[in-house]
Amino acid sequence: MTTPPTSESWRPKNAWVCLAIMALATILFGMWLVIMSGSKGSRLIHLRLEHLAILQLAGSFLWLGITVYLSRIQSWEDFKISFGLTRASPQHLLTGIGLGLFAAIIFHSLADHGAPVGLEWNLPINAWTLTVLMAAFFEEPIFRGYLYTSFRNRFSQVLSTALVSATFVAIHPQVWHSFAAFAAIVILSILLCVLREKTMNLWPSIACHFAYNFYGSGWS
Repeated sequence: MTTPPTSESWRPKNAWVCLAIMALATILFGMWLVIMSGSKGSRLIHLRLEHLAILQLAGSFLWLGITVYLSRIQSWEDFKISFGLTRASPQHLLTGIGLGLFAAIIFHSLADHGAPVGLEWNLPINAWTLTVLMAAFFEEPIFRGYLYTSFRNRFSQVLSTALVSATFVAIHPQVWHSFAAFAAIVILSILLCVLREKTMNLWPSIACHFAYNFYGSGWS
């Protein structure tokens, strides 16, 4: 792994603070939605998928902003270096894309009992799809950029991967109802952490995450 930031802002204790703040912000936002949905005459209970996409995107902006603040970066160049967003080799990017597509094909085939027979891949262009596709660009700097690096400064690769993956699963409650979907997210997170560790760069993880979501968004 490339030499990571070693200041006190990139230590496990700050990673836990980051997670606590994000959890608190999410809980408060969820409580606000519940309260507003129960208000007389409120239309929040009738939120459409497009509206939820906008809210999720806003939440991603908030989480990333919290992460950047806690990282104590001073400039755009500092951000790129600290978060591993320097130029990646084409081989590493292609590896990330290939792993993302391979994982998506396997997991979606297993979820559909062996083969996606009768399914049609057709990527819908709407707010929800665009939010899903953009998720990699917001989530990876948070999870494999800041959190993984902060844990890795003190812990082993295995423990750092386990901590980040557990958190990654926690923010995807839509997979909790299905063992296959749950396992897919866990394995995907492990792949993303391995890519971050082995390539010493965040772009391959972003490419893998994007490819996985791209393939998964098109099945209907």
